[in-house]
Amino acid sequence: AAATARKYEGKVSLIELFNETNFTRVTDGAGYSEMLKTVYPAIKNANSACDVIAGVLSFADRVYAEEILKVGGANYMDAFSFHPYTYPLSPETADLTLAITRMRELFTKYTSKDISFYLTEIGWTAADNSYGVSEEKKAEYHIRALSEMDALDYVKAYCIYETHSGLNVYSL
Repeated sequence: AAATARKYEGKVSLIELFNETNFTRVTDGAGYSEMLKTVYPAIKNANSACDVIAGVLSFADRVYAEEILKVGGANYMDAFSFHPYTYPLSPETADLTLAITRMRELFTKYTSKDISFYLTEIGWTAADNSYGVSEEKKAEYHIRALSEMDALDYVKAYCIYETHSGLNVYSL
């Protein structure tokens, strides 16, 4: 991680650590925090201008996030990421804003540090299956979700996850 931060100094200002460890269960939140305690200072020593995005959770998994926070993980991150998918439900039906607000409440319970949120994967699948919606509905959902997120000053990024499937099965 330090070598990457050093190599891309001046070119990269954010480093996201791992992807969906709560889904793969490579480790629990406490183990993830232990990794942060080592990796965060190494990145900062290599490139102090680089912000570290931690968490990177599958869905808005507050249980795993709390495992990270209970052992002081917030001290070893500049921002927090999760993937608040709601497919095939609309942002309003799934109460996307409530899910994000509840995650924020969890952070304020465990730390006074101002941690920004990066929603580094979100999307709806455009497919003719139980997970899917039409392309038009997908676009509508993104516009409405973006509008909701724009009202939350601590959400710094909304990244649409987009893949394509030639079989018209699961794709975002």
